[in-house]
Amino acid sequence: LPLAAAEVKPDATTEGEFQIVRLPVGRVAKQLLVLKAPESKKIPTHENLKHHSKVGFDAFKLEFYHEKLKRLLATDESHRDWKILTDWASELASYGLESDYGKTVRTALTEIKGVHGAKGCGAGLNDLFLLAVSPDFDREALDRVSAEQGLRWMGSLHDLLDSGDVVRAFAPVNIAWIKYMGKKEGGPTNPSVSITLDHVGTLTEIELRVGQGTGTNRFYVHWNELGYTPPEAGREKIEAWLRDERVWDPLFEKAGYPFKMPTGEVWITTFNSAPAATGIATSASGFAALALAWSACLLTPEDRQKWIHQFESATPEGERLRALVAQAASRGSGSAGRSVSGPWVEWTADRDFSVRKYDTDWVDCILLLDHEPKKVSSSQAHERVKTSPLFVERLEKLPARILAWREAMEKRDTKTLRTITLEEALEMHQLFHTSQPGFTYLNDASKRWIDLARFDSGMPSREFVVTLDAGSNVHWFVRPKELKLWRTWFKFKEPQLQWIEGKVGKGAQYA
Repeated sequence: LPLAAAEVKPDATTEGEFQIVRLPVGRVAKQLLVLKAPESKKIPTHENLKHHSKVGFDAFKLEFYHEKLKRLLATDESHRDWKILTDWASELASYGLESDYGKTVRTALTEIKGVHGAKGCGAGLNDLFLLAVSPDFDREALDRVSAEQGLRWMGSLHDLLDSGDVVRAFAPVNIAWIKYMGKKEGGPTNPSVSITLDHVGTLTEIELRVGQGTGTNRFYVHWNELGYTPPEAGREKIEAWLRDERVWDPLFEKAGYPFKMPTGEVWITTFNSAPAATGIATSASGFAALALAWSACLLTPEDRQKWIHQFESATPEGERLRALVAQAASRGSGSAGRSVSGPWVEWTADRDFSVRKYDTDWVDCILLLDHEPKKVSSSQAHERVKTSPLFVERLEKLPARILAWREAMEKRDTKTLRTITLEEALEMHQLFHTSQPGFTYLNDASKRWIDLARFDSGMPSREFVVTLDAGSNVHWFVRPKELKLWRTWFKFKEPQLQWIEGKVGKGAQYA
């Protein structure tokens, strides 16, 4: 076999023969570390332990450790249950199957902060040492023990195994200054315009492991709990979108690439650089990053390289491909299509995504006024607002407002821009309050900062624009050259305030 995790057991049909079965390995393999012992310790240990070859193990204990280790190996998280490595090593030692050197090393490893368990691989624990660690384990202490005992770092088990085909992509959040709220036939009821940030967003890794599959569920999706895991309803929505060939057929047909749905296992690891489901548009960045990574996963290695090169190129072909990926992303989450490109993206009522060249001299100071996920999802909000008596009136006013907003943007008339943009945000929240049933995302802190934006005369500058997404956190856009002034003012107004700063970005990219 290629280097892999395998179960070796006697063949029930042929005496003296063995079966070798490859085992599934979860993302925990990233936190199972492998250390190599000195060659000088190996041969004497094998010789000294030959007389133990007929040891009779406790069959019940052996089965317990065997099954527990297999289950743990297939999981996505490293936790204290991995103490079983140490327990199994101690059990072997009780039969005399551990040298003094092996015991010394094992004891030293398990005393390191963040090491859940350790075990040797090979007779007498002298070939390799395997240890399970938490993400914040004491690496310096491990380096010291390794130096003292002559151990050589080999990497994580994930690094060493044949771990499959991996694609990584990053997509930023986008913050709409002209909002869309409400859907019709899967598209927006009105145009929207958003600004794309740079490093605030979602990093997603998709790993394909080839296997057998049947029917509509040709692949099985695993979510790595070491990263962000969406709630169950969110996972179901995402997985249905990944499987839906009606999403991917148009993309690849128009782009001119053949594609094929995978079989086997799909492992998804995702990290957000902002709190999820709190009005910072991480659902948009999440679906955009997934669309980018998944589309590349569906291609052959040769086509994938051409695809990535085309996507990242500043050519009409690259622009066209980015627009197609945006359409696929929007089938998962409408606003995700605005996170594929940048710096400004308009999503038209006829579902096109167009890059706009407006003023990019902004930094978004995202005031973190609530870290908890909102109780009403954006998808639910899009349905409820249509019951508001203000919904139709808003749609009638929007064309004139958008024209005035564009004119203010082109003239760099910040005062008018600030008035229209905040009016847009507050009108969207008014739809929430007047829907049936009504709901709100705003808390006392949100209202206080909105009032400061509207009425406070003691600002460090009048060059700012404020908006909110479907959440309680406030987006306070300022000029980069005045950022230090605003930082001081924020702390003056609320010493405990936390915020994230995001400059203007260019959109999603492969990592």
